[in-house]
Amino acid sequence: MKDFDSQPSIIDASVAGLLSEVPLHNLNVNPQKNRLSVSFHEHIRNWAETAENVTLSLDSLGIKYVLMKVFLVPNVRMDDVDLLVENEKDVHDALNMLRQKGYSLYSDRYSLNPLKITAMPNKNNIQVDIYPEATWFNMRYAPTFFISSNRIKRDAWGFQAYMPNPSLDVYIVATHSYNHGFISLAEAAHVVRLMSEHNLNWDLLKDLADSYELNHALLIYLKIAQLCVKERKNQAEISTLINEVLQKDSLSRFYSEWFDRASKRGFPLKIPLKLRMLSASVRLFRPYLNSYTKVYDEILGYGLAFLYRGDRRSLKSRGLKS
Repeated sequence: MKDFDSQPSIIDASVAGLLSEVPLHNLNVNPQKNRLSVSFHEHIRNWAETAENVTLSLDSLGIKYVLMKVFLVPNVRMDDVDLLVENEKDVHDALNMLRQKGYSLYSDRYSLNPLKITAMPNKNNIQVDIYPEATWFNMRYAPTFFISSNRIKRDAWGFQAYMPNPSLDVYIVATHSYNHGFISLAEAAHVVRLMSEHNLNWDLLKDLADSYELNHALLIYLKIAQLCVKERKNQAEISTLINEVLQKDSLSRFYSEWFDRASKRGFPLKIPLKLRMLSASVRLFRPYLNSYTKVYDEILGYGLAFLYRGDRRSLKSRGLKS
């Protein structure tokens, strides 16, 4: 008789399969729902050309940026180049550069910050998103200029650019996918690779998640990594952090129970609406959080995203100047 506990979980098998470059049709996952591409080489070439071209231009202009959410896993699909540019003058200089390259600039309806810009290309389908602050749907996840101050030059798909250090990379991906309500195989595999190959700053992860009441967002990825990371040292650190979160954060316990059930169904892991509403309500009634983020703005951001479904308005209609 086989020992059931010794068998890989669906989560572990999917992540291991993707990282070992098992063909997509053998992974038994929906590529589109898991941020994966069946025409990977052509797609990643287009994405890398766009990202390299834009970041080289930003470097030449002295604009301080951070290239975010760069997933370094096989078959990944990234539909946009995400840039954090926190200095307002740098944002305007970046927008001028993108306009000169032929991009059409739009301000997303769901953001309360008028400098949250989507730049749509004329030639290929890789857009550029400018984030002027560390927020997702108006949910702040890090202090002003903190991510920018901890950027480092890293390799990505054949070029170098300024990106978050590996610890902040994990945190950014975790908070972003939580905010959007689902965790894809590509995102999970990227974080598992980071946790397996790098000595992460676990105290930094814990402090940021504590400060912004996002322990439950980080917990999902910690539990994925607990199933997938094989290195004993990192396993011990992951398990320790999971235990610390569960002991002090009651909201995270609800997410832990949900994950234990949802993980049996595999990727993508879609966070139930009622659980997201619970976490938004809990955050709303923690007054000290207002020193970091306006939770009412965050809830408004969810509402606008639901109503407009990513509709955009030209910068001219918002009265913004280049």
